Amino acid sequence: MLHVITGENRHLYTQRLKEMFRLRYRIFVEEQKWSLPCTYPYEMDQFDTEDAVYFIYIDESDEIQGSMRLLPTAKPHLMTDVFPELCSGTPPSGDDIYESSRGSVRSEHRQAGRIWSTIVAGSYEFCLISGINQMSFVVDMKLFSAWLAKGADINPLGPPCEINGSVCVAALREVSTEALALKRRDAQISGPALTYIRDLERAA
Repeated sequence: MLHVITGENRHLYTQRLKEMFRLRYRIFVEEQKWSLPCTYPYEMDQFDTEDAVYFIYIDESDEIQGSMRLLPTAKPHLMTDVFPELCSGTPPSGDDIYESSRGSVRSEHRQAGRIWSTIVAGSYEFCLISGINQMSFVVDMKLFSAWLAKGADINPLGPPCEINGSVCVAALREVSTEALALKRRDAQISGPALTYIRDLERAA
């Protein structure tokens, strides 16, 4: 089941957020060896505030298997405060643009891609019902090229740069019902990914 955590319902997810930050530490610090300003056992940064929106995938065994974070670009975010060199011009910002970051899935589920596709589909649903039309993000260049080859509606914002040992690029993608339909197909689901949010038919 995919949950979305916002400032409104965050008090219901105190323990789940701790579990998510632990998983992020395991994935980004221990596995991928990112150099991040965090303290064991949690991976948190200055953007993990009340403004952040989280998507967490909880499986049948009640364990978090993956997550993603969205940040409002109308406020400080990664592209403005950490990676401004990735954008040739001013990083995109506005009430209808959110930045996707810290997307992760446990290693045993990465190759299949279903959990990650479910998380992305859920983020699209949230955006579509929240008036968010675009998402910015930083991605490994190899993955970016693979998405382009599949016809994804994404545009680079600047030249590739090395980050934490990988060549990455900043990009912007449109959030649309067509993109949502494709992600639902990849996730092998026919309806909403965010199972407990009502009236998602508007995003169908």
